[in-house]
Amino acid sequence: MRTRALVVLTLINMFNYIDRWMVPPLFESLKREPILGHPSDARLGSLMTAFVIVYTVASPVFGLLGDRMRRTRLIAAGVAVWSLATATAGLAASFLMLFLARATVGIGEAAYGTIAPALLSDYYEPDRRGRVMAIFACAIPIGSALGYVIGGLVDTHFGWRAAFFVAGLPGLLLAALVFTVGDPPRGVLDNAPVDEEPKAPPLVALRNAYAALSKNRLYVLTSLGYLEVFEQRDADHYDRIARYPTPSSSQTGLFVPQWGRLFVAVRAQSGQNAEVRIYQAHRAGESHLTNETTKPPRE
Repeated sequence: MRTRALVVLTLINMFNYIDRWMVPPLFESLKREPILGHPSDARLGSLMTAFVIVYTVASPVFGLLGDRMRRTRLIAAGVAVWSLATATAGLAASFLMLFLARATVGIGEAAYGTIAPALLSDYYEPDRRGRVMAIFACAIPIGSALGYVIGGLVDTHFGWRAAFFVAGLPGLLLAALVFTVGDPPRGVLDNAPVDEEPKAPPLVALRNAYAALSKNRLYVLTSLGYLEVFEQRDADHYDRIARYPTPSSSQTGLFVPQWGRLFVAVRAQSGQNAEVRIYQAHRAGESHLTNETTKPPRE
């Protein structure tokens, strides 16, 4: 049973990140779509912002529900919600509909992201959890990469609407698979099962949880390090992209702005001022990029 739980939850985690990162490769096609009003880069960026905000707000709520309700039901509901929301984005008749669909994805993924690791932990002894979580986390880079590739390829051959369908509809099958996974007692393999502890009111429990985490030095340092790794990774990622000619999405499945577009990478490091590098691509026919470290050239 626990092997099934690991396989099912890891597979869902992979689709979680496929769904999350298949949107950027579609940006160029979305900008050319009249029914969406030819959205600007700023409006398209708001799709990711809406997801992150909803995900951040909803996560503590589902964390509390996960301590009080059957976890497999919450996970199945979350997977179904984000899958339907993604598929609905493929039916968008306006940018507002697309925006709301992507924001709703944050609700579904928050239900999964906060509960699945805890559920998986209750299947394995403490000395095996590190390896199990490593397997579970491998789905993150794999799913992220597949999201870019699948999004770009499907968009190229079948259009952006089909890309949302391909990313969303398989999730409904995954939601059904969750019901084949049991929900073991919380903390059953720990010294003191948490189900035996009295449950505080939701707001009190939330306050106590964050208070306890803020006093956990290892947790705080790990979180800060995690934040820095992602910030540095993204800055270096855009820095490298700006140095090379832009391939088409059909070649790599990776969205990169077309020729003539400004590309800004901001790298902020501890103890240093933010360093802003503005790259401007040559017009079509050129094969390299110029690196401008001052203000963008005036039109």
